[in-house]
Amino acid sequence: MRTSELATLTAFAAAQWGLVTTAQAQEVGVSRMQLARLVDAGILDRVAHGVYATPAVLGDDLLGLRTAWVALQPRRAVAERVADPIAAGVVSHASAAQLHGLGDLLADEHELTLPTRYQSTRPGVRVHRTTLAPDDVTVVAGLPVTTAARTVADLLTAGHDPEHVGQVAADAVRKGSTDGRALVRALETVARRHESRDAAALTTRLLQAGGLDPRELGDRLVRATVRSHPGCHARADLSSVWRSSRGAARVTGGAVRARRSAPSASGAG
Repeated sequence: MRTSELATLTAFAAAQWGLVTTAQAQEVGVSRMQLARLVDAGILDRVAHGVYATPAVLGDDLLGLRTAWVALQPRRAVAERVADPIAAGVVSHASAAQLHGLGDLLADEHELTLPTRYQSTRPGVRVHRTTLAPDDVTVVAGLPVTTAARTVADLLTAGHDPEHVGQVAADAVRKGSTDGRALVRALETVARRHESRDAAALTTRLLQAGGLDPRELGDRLVRATVRSHPGCHARADLSSVWRSSRGAARVTGGAVRARRSAPSASGAG
């Protein structure tokens, strides 16, 4: 192997979290046999079928998830795929919750979402087929990942326990990863399947399950909305959410009553 080929290969890997695929190596003139020799020499490590890593990144906590994502489209460079995340694959479901640092769901397999059918034969990798909207996707640690709000909706759709999903939702609100308004929008398509009259009621139920006190729930939703939409009138924009919060408080909290003064206390925004 020429020195120039090795330099090109290592530079390519450096731009991809230390990862390179067999297909990418062949495009820069490095054969499968040469890759095997690089592994024998300790220059690369084989971390999955067709995916290699430089030794410096072997201790990365995200190595497994990054490897699974890179392997979805082994010929395409990471930078090209991140610029087109919906078609390239997005970290989702429990893997997304873990990447966001939300809740305590066990991410025992790497979950990814593509808009097209994909048959994965890799152990520990699960690929969902859904077409995401641009607003459903963000970037965390360089990886495209579903937003916190979309992640909550996906987890419910996949059948996760609502109390566990509630912890994810509440953590997201506490950390500022999402707000009540975004959750309401994301949950519109799943509310009725979870015995809620609307998305606002389901949002309230999840946040309460995650430990947000009904007495502060209305204030949190108002503040989040004012931050996200500085020109809005909080009372009008959140009237349905506030009504759902009061109703949920009566059902789940018994004697606990949601404060009627919270919407007016926030002002006109």
